[in-house]
Amino acid sequence: MCPPRIYPHVFFDFLDHDQVIVRDSNLVWADTKINWMYLKDTFGDYTNTLNFISKDSIPESYIVDRIKNDTLLLLDNAFDYQTYFLIRSN
Repeated sequence: MCPPRIYPHVFFDFLDHDQVIVRDSNLVWADTKINWMYLKDTFGDYTNTLNFISKDSIPESYIVDRIKNDTLLLLDNAFDYQTYFLIRSN
């Protein structure tokens, strides 16, 4: 089993009007509008997905897994998915 990859400096900034900025310490990967969809995901389940196009014109799709306490869990909408634990920051 591979150890989890840790991206300590990646930020998802959720703004008003379904705007998202995805960035790290140096680069902005996406600054665009979110397209929320309820559809059949990669695993055959119907779920809410968070979709947007990155600055490199790559479509991004995340499964909204759950909210636990103050943490939002997102999964890549892919068979070899990563899990993202997003915590609130000010």
